[in-house]
Amino acid sequence: MINRHGEYVCNCQWGYSGQDCANKMCPHGFDPITKDTQQEKKLRLSIVDTSPQSSGDKALPASVMLQFHGHVVEMEMQHLTADKCTQIFRRFRNLGELTCTSVSSTNALYEFDITLHSFPIYPIMNNIFHHAGNPLSSEFTCEAPPSSSLSCRFTSQGDSNIKSYLPCSNHGICNTKTGLCACEPGFYGVHCGSNEDSANMLLGFAGGAYFSGNLLKLGAARASSTSFYLIHADVAGRTIFTMDGEGHTHLHEGSLVSPFVLTSQLEVNSGHVKINDADMKLSNSKLSLHNDLTLDTPLIDVDMTSPTCTSDLMRLRLAGQVVFQVDAVGKTLLDALEVQKRTSIQGSLAVQELSSFKGQASFQTGVKVAGHVEIDDGVNVKGATSFSSAQGEILVASPSSSLLHLQLSDKPSKCLTCLGDRQEVLFDVSRTGATTIHQGGLDVHTGGIRIGAGGQVIESGGLRIRSGGLKVEAGGIEFNDTMAISHGLEVTSTENLQPALYARVSHLHFNGAVMSLDANADASVSPFDFVVARGKDDHVMWKVSGKGDMSLQGSVVANASIVAHGPLIASRQALFRPHSIRMQEHLVIPCSHSYVHITDDGKAMPKTTQSIQVEGAQYGQLLIIQNDDTDWLHSLKIPPRSSALFVFDGQAWQTLTATEFDTTRLVNVKELSAAANLNIGEYQLTAHAIQVGGQPANRVALYGKGGLLTHDASLAYDATTSTLQVHQLQVDQVVGKIDMTNSELRGVDIIGGDIRGINMSAMVLEVTGEMYVESNAYVGGGLVVDGQVMGSGSYLDSSDMRFKTNITALPMDPLEALMQLQAVEYNYDTEAFPKKHFTPTREIGFLAQEVESVLPQVVETDKDGYKYVAYAHLLPVVVEAMKQQAKEIHDLRARLAALEERLQFVSTS
Repeated sequence: MINRHGEYVCNCQWGYSGQDCANKMCPHGFDPITKDTQQEKKLRLSIVDTSPQSSGDKALPASVMLQFHGHVVEMEMQHLTADKCTQIFRRFRNLGELTCTSVSSTNALYEFDITLHSFPIYPIMNNIFHHAGNPLSSEFTCEAPPSSSLSCRFTSQGDSNIKSYLPCSNHGICNTKTGLCACEPGFYGVHCGSNEDSANMLLGFAGGAYFSGNLLKLGAARASSTSFYLIHADVAGRTIFTMDGEGHTHLHEGSLVSPFVLTSQLEVNSGHVKINDADMKLSNSKLSLHNDLTLDTPLIDVDMTSPTCTSDLMRLRLAGQVVFQVDAVGKTLLDALEVQKRTSIQGSLAVQELSSFKGQASFQTGVKVAGHVEIDDGVNVKGATSFSSAQGEILVASPSSSLLHLQLSDKPSKCLTCLGDRQEVLFDVSRTGATTIHQGGLDVHTGGIRIGAGGQVIESGGLRIRSGGLKVEAGGIEFNDTMAISHGLEVTSTENLQPALYARVSHLHFNGAVMSLDANADASVSPFDFVVARGKDDHVMWKVSGKGDMSLQGSVVANASIVAHGPLIASRQALFRPHSIRMQEHLVIPCSHSYVHITDDGKAMPKTTQSIQVEGAQYGQLLIIQNDDTDWLHSLKIPPRSSALFVFDGQAWQTLTATEFDTTRLVNVKELSAAANLNIGEYQLTAHAIQVGGQPANRVALYGKGGLLTHDASLAYDATTSTLQVHQLQVDQVVGKIDMTNSELRGVDIIGGDIRGINMSAMVLEVTGEMYVESNAYVGGGLVVDGQVMGSGSYLDSSDMRFKTNITALPMDPLEALMQLQAVEYNYDTEAFPKKHFTPTREIGFLAQEVESVLPQVVETDKDGYKYVAYAHLLPVVVEAMKQQAKEIHDLRARLAALEERLQFVSTS
């Protein structure tokens, strides 16, 4: 056959590939390691009615044709459902298990999502048609009858992370000679697609009811030693369990579960010891806790989660007497207490004798001391505290850090209040930290005042800075009233998004100026500038002089008019941006622009009208109209590919420049040069020969867009061989003979007539009625016959040794394979499959699905997913099984003869 590149290539039978079709494809499958993390291929089939007529007013075509990799299936359109779609797509022999799901759509007549769950284990592919589990949507085609208005197409619903359909499931080596897979260790099946491995590697079973021996006995002649192991168990290279030559058993990982463990010594090197629902009792023993590490949890942690617990948490006895006890509420009873460092007591503490606190002590509910109190390491008071003394100082402290530390635990309004001689408040500190000085003010001689947050508010008196000026390092200065500056203003900003100077008026009826610049100087005597804006490198970008002249380095963009009472001078170009309008039959040209561009609409309209909008036009306004259409602007007298200039005189548009050309005859013209495209209107051009420059030879001329005479590379004519070359040809009737020597014919429906001397490749031949083959017929694929196949001769298989290669013995045990087959008696379901024309008589045979699990080589699956058994191919397996059984019978007979001879010798002796 000829491929799309024009090369002659082989079209191999299904299951073969290579340039010479010598490579046999191995069984394919999904990678069992990655298939659970990958997606299934999904396609969407959309069938759309492109006719404007309602679909209910006309009959749908009987069917559409679906094609994938040389296989064609007919989809019936009547009563099309998701289940029917699934049955139709299962007719594809080169697809496996799949499902169709209906998709609701307002635009499509039918729309289905097709999910491809699997592909055939023995691939229906060759050197021309092949894929790796992710076929492109363009490889699926759908064709409706040409007379119908249906349009159908396939689109992909995902092309990434798709399950790969690979030889030997990507876990085996494919032998392209035999087409068999050599699987990697741990992978099984004809396509190496199974990695289930759950068999017992070592199984010891004692079947005797009175067995008293050893199921497993390990021995070593060497003396006991730790240099060898009796048992060494590894999993994935990691040691799990060992027992050395002295019997030391080490569980390296995992856990040991046992109802009872008896040992003389238990040592846990890492991890933890956990006891659930059990008591621990130590008799004649002691408990020693030792830790050299830094702890982030308590060394002993006792947690009673029951809220109704009434028993003691801890109780220590000495000679039967309780010396230390902690009850369920935390109350502690002990004979004596000596604390060397800090102690925190949440409840009450009653001390009957003299006590000394050498470390820090914290009392939350108060402390009452009748005598003198001396505190060496600070005092933390969380309640209300009153200090009073009639002799000298009230509170004397000499710390190394804070002199006084106050912490609020409740919600009082003040945390510190200072009173004068007459109980008047001098200053106070609220719980929020705000300090209020009621009398005396604040006098800072050195050090200044630093405000971290909150700012400063002066209710009256203002702010006067005697020296030093005002500098704001961050933030802004906001004036709610008029700001007057007497000696200049300099604003320097370090922000990248905020304006350096911002003026805003919030009054709704403001009638003044947001910013007013006033200069009393005479610019003619002493030139000055009102505003100067500088950019990088101190370059002036915008300036307003004292005379009102304004100069800019950039552009002026205005959404309204720019009025110049003086002359408008442009040192360089004066540009008009075009406003494009597509050519119309009745065209109204707006006056909102000065340059209007009429674009080509791609068709000829001899009768058109044009007008220029008058409303909104300004007196003296100029308008340029450029006509790029192939038609005249007759109303404006503008030829095709030409321009005209108009001016508005206050009432109508007047033409400033226009060119009109009118003649009826050109005589003795040697050369005609046109400045633009020539338009002769609705008239005829007659010539003996016309040469179109720039067109290549051997091309067929055709009328393109707008009637333009052009050519196409796919349409050519060779005058020497009288050959017309065309990519696609659509005809209603062909008369005469067609010689297709060295040619191919694909996707053809032949209805009626005879077919003689042809070779059909990648086609489906369906015959209604009887088919008679006059000579030999070769069928590359399968041949399905509803009725009986009869003939006067015998059915022969190609079996010549010269036809075969890579000859090997059967890969399976033939007798074991036959033992797995189950013969059944059955009736065909004629009601469910009337088109199969099954016989109503009682039949015997096998179930194809059961045979496929044992001998997949003798089972075929059709395009609808139904399976068939080649019973003749079972004969070699039966012959080998009979030979194997005959050998076993011969061996048994020999053993029986030997036993009889020994028995006879024993009886005679």
